[in-house]
Parts: sequence; structure tokens; C-alpha cells
Amino acid sequence: MQLFGRNDRWKWLTLAAAVWSVVLIVRACTVHDRGSASDPAQIFHSYTLVQDVGPGILVLVAAPVAITLALARVLHLKTTRRSYRAERAALWVAGLSLLWCLPALVVEGLWVLPVPVLIAAAAATAPLAATESLGPRDL
Repeated sequence: MQLFGRNDRWKWLTLAAAVWSVVLIVRACTVHDRGSASDPAQIFHSYTLVQDVGPGILVLVAAPVAITLALARVLHLKTTRRSYRAERAALWVAGLSLLWCLPALVVEGLWVLPVPVLIAAAAATAPLAATESLGPRDL
């Protein structure tokens, strides 16, 4: 029994982006940073990203989860209804993920790079639905 069809690679890529986004949140809440040896306050203490910056940083860290969920919905519409609006929206969501990546690189480092790459790959590989379901509402 097949779980996905032949052209459903975008579902796997979206799932991988969602899982990696959750990894980023867990990493921000649990991985401790020792800091520099020249800072006396951090010689004996280690702080997570959330403890160091504050819980407001979770807005930036959790943004890929929201972006990935929005992309999954848009790509579902694109592949089931042959919606050109959904195709354009998927490209906008992929662009948003690339814009999110710039400040996130400063905060979390290279750990964030797989998320926009997976999102862009999912948006690029999702096919349009067959022409038989084409209706005036879908254009």
C-alpha cells in the first residue's frame, strides 16, 4: 500500500521542514551556551537561547512552523484544485521563509538553513492538479 503517490514529493519535503522547525524550537529551549571565557558571569553558568534573550525570541524561532503549515495548506490547494493563485502564494511563502532566514542566521546560526531550502524545494516540486478539475473559481 502506497502512502503517497508519485508526485507527492512535496509532502515529504514539507514534513521534513516541519520536523526541522520543531528541532529548532527544542534546540533554542534546551541547548546551553557556555559563552566566552572573558565574561565572568558566564564562566560558571550556561544559558539557553530562551533564558539569555527572553521568551520573545520564540516568535523568531517558531516562525518556520507557521510558515511550513501555511505552505502545506497552499500546496494542498495547488495540487488538488489546479489553483494558479495557490501557485503564486506558494512562491510568496517560500520567499517569506528566505526572508525569515536572514535574521534567524544571526540568532541561531547555520542550523536554520535546511528549513528555507526544504520549503523552497517543496514549493518547486508540487505539481498542478489535472486539467479535468479546472473551474472558473480556480483561476
